[in-house]
Amino acid sequence: FLGALDISIAGPALAAIEKDISVPQGQLSLIFTLYILANLVGLPVLSRISDIMGRRLVFRIGLILFLIGSLFTGLAHSSGILFLGRALQGLGAGGIFPVATAVIGDIFPPERRGRALGTIGAVFGIAFMLGPPFAALILKYLSWHYLFFFNIPIGLLILAKTNKLPSKTPDSKTSFNLSGILLMAIFLIFFTLTFTYGRIDSLLGLQDKIQIADIYPLLTLISFVILVLHEKKADNPVLNVRFLSNRQVFLAGFLALGLGVSQSAFVFIPRITTEVFHVPVWKAGLMLMPAILGSAIASPLAGKLIDTAGSKIVIIIGLWLATAGFVFYSFFGDALYWFYLSGILTGVGLAIRPGLNYIILNEAGELYRATAQGILTVYVSLGQIAGTALTGNLLAAGKSWKHAFLMISLFIGFLAFTSAGLKSKNREVVPQQDLYRSGKE
Repeated sequence: FLGALDISIAGPALAAIEKDISVPQGQLSLIFTLYILANLVGLPVLSRISDIMGRRLVFRIGLILFLIGSLFTGLAHSSGILFLGRALQGLGAGGIFPVATAVIGDIFPPERRGRALGTIGAVFGIAFMLGPPFAALILKYLSWHYLFFFNIPIGLLILAKTNKLPSKTPDSKTSFNLSGILLMAIFLIFFTLTFTYGRIDSLLGLQDKIQIADIYPLLTLISFVILVLHEKKADNPVLNVRFLSNRQVFLAGFLALGLGVSQSAFVFIPRITTEVFHVPVWKAGLMLMPAILGSAIASPLAGKLIDTAGSKIVIIIGLWLATAGFVFYSFFGDALYWFYLSGILTGVGLAIRPGLNYIILNEAGELYRATAQGILTVYVSLGQIAGTALTGNLLAAGKSWKHAFLMISLFIGFLAFTSAGLKSKNREVVPQQDLYRSGKE
C-alpha cells in the first residue's frame, strides 16, 4: 500500500514542493518519473534475487531502502536530496511489490489464491486512487514533508513483523543472470526516457544543446532486440521468450499494460475536477472517493469469484465496466451525478489485477513466482508511464480531457475483446519444475 501510494501522491504535492525548495519547472515532474524509473530497474533485480535467496530477505531489503528514501525525501531542502530520496523509494518498492504477490503463491493452494490476491489487488487499486485525496488533506493541514514521513512509523511496524514471511527458498540451484538483468534495466531506462526525455534532459542540462528527442525510441528498440537475443541463449533468463510465448502469460502482460494506461488517468482527475466544478484542490481529491470505494469493495469480491469461476470472467466484466466508466466520463463527466457514477464504474472495473496475478502464479511455477510477478508489475508501470505521458501530451496539445478519456475508453474496450482469449478457468497445470526455463506448457 505504501509503495503504491507514493506513486500517486506526487502529483498533488508538486506545486507545494516547487514553492518550498525551488525545484525548476522543467525538473518538477522528475519527482514522479525517478520513482517509477528506479522501481522499474529494481523490479527484475530484486524479484529474481527473491526467487534465489528467499522472500523474507529481499522484502526486508526493499522495505529498508524504501524507508531510507522516505526519510531523505521528507527531510529534503534541495532538489538533489529530493531526487535521491525518490529514487531510493522506487528502488525499494521494487523489492516489495513482486515478493508480496509471490508469497501468496507460496502459502496458498490454487483454489484459495483468488481471495488472497483480491486483497492485494484492493491494496494496489485503493492506494493509486487514494493518493490524490490523501495528499490534498495533508497539504491542507500540514506540509508536503509529512506525505513521506507518514511511511516511516508504519514501515517500521511492518519491518518488525517480517519474521512471519516465509524464508524458504525453492529447492533448486539456480544461477544469477547478471548480464540479463543489466540488459533488462537498460531497456527499461530507455523506454522511460522515450516518454520523459524532456524531463531527464532538463536535469542533465542537455536541453537546447543537442537534439536527442529521436534517439531514445531507437535505443529502446535496439536494447530490446539485444535483450531478447541474449535471453534466448541464457541458461537462467530474466525475460524468457519461450515463457512469454505462453498465450496466457502474453495476454496477461498485454492486459497489465492496459491496466497501467487506464490507472494513469486518475493522476489528472483532481486537476480536471478543480476546473470543471470549481472546487479547491483538497475537495477535488475527496471527490475520487466513490471510485476508491468501488475498487476497495470490488477487488476482494473479484478474488472470491476467481476461486469459483476463474479469472477470465472477472477480467472481461471488469474491463467492460471500466470502458463504460470512461465513456460516461468523456460524454457526461461535467455533470456531478454522472461524474460520481463514472468513478464507481471505473473503480470497480479496474479491480482486475487479482485476475492477472492469478494467471501468472499458475503459469510460472514455484521457482519463478517472484520473477514473473515482477515482470507483470513492470508491465503495469510501463503502462502508467506511457499513459501519463500520452494523456498529458493530449491535454498540452489543446485536446479536451473528454477527448483523452474517450481514447482511453476505446483502448479498454479493445482489451475487453482481447481478454476473450484467456482460459475459461485457470488451473495450476505447470509441474513444479522449471517451466520458465523450458518454455513448455
